Amino acid sequence: MLYGLPISIVLMYWVHQAAMNSFDFAFTLPWTSILWCLVAVFVIVGSAMLYSGAKVKKENILDGLKQESI
Repeated sequence: MLYGLPISIVLMYWVHQAAMNSFDFAFTLPWTSILWCLVAVFVIVGSAMLYSGAKVKKENILDGLKQESI
């Protein structure tokens, strides 16, 4: 997100500048959409981490190592 957000803002501004030849409107950032996307990314990544952590806790480490060596 540290790289993606600044790059996307620059791209949005470039698209705005390209559209200024045809239309006349001010450049504004869609803050609510950006915020919703940030929240969605954190929810998806957090739930994936919780799910994988629960799967690892249920599995016995010794059984996993035995199956790897077979």
